[in-house]
Amino acid sequence: MKKRFPFVTLSVTLAALVVYAVPGLSAWLVYNRTEILRGEWWRLFTAPLVHFSSSHLFWDALVFAGAGTAVEWLGYRRFWLACTVAAFLPGLYYLAFKPHLLVYGGLSGLSTGAVVYLALHRAKRGGWESAAWTAVLVLVAAKIAVEAGLHHAIFARAGAQPFPVLPSAHIAGCLGACAAFIVDLLKKSPA
Repeated sequence: MKKRFPFVTLSVTLAALVVYAVPGLSAWLVYNRTEILRGEWWRLFTAPLVHFSSSHLFWDALVFAGAGTAVEWLGYRRFWLACTVAAFLPGLYYLAFKPHLLVYGGLSGLSTGAVVYLALHRAKRGGWESAAWTAVLVLVAAKIAVEAGLHHAIFARAGAQPFPVLPSAHIAGCLGACAAFIVDLLKKSPA
């Protein structure tokens, strides 16, 4: 099988690293409800590039880069769709239904989506691999549930600026992965 260059994964990961490294860029790109309502709509899409601590960035980038690279190398063509849904959906949801949420950022929704998209495709293959990847899907669901119950992240730690755990962002990643997977099935995409 010919491996594909992980363009989406590396582009998004590099962008998140740059946003974290360049002073002032995070403030311009973070989901900020007040600024979005003033017309800065790009924040709905750029918020996943913003991280509030080095730990937050490390875990999000590690999972996204690993799972996303695997997805792209294996040739699953709708990864861009999973990422797009996971990037836009949380901001739209928070804008419409969570007026108390003023600030949001992080790749965790895209990371969750990458893992779920990979697991769905690999579980479809059958045999022992199906059982292993189904277990991954169960673990993802358990992680979302535990973090929702604890109200804090299992892996990432807050830095100087605390941030809330938003299970809805992770669920959006799952929804994006499911949407892309269904389109793959309907289009009978290779791999």
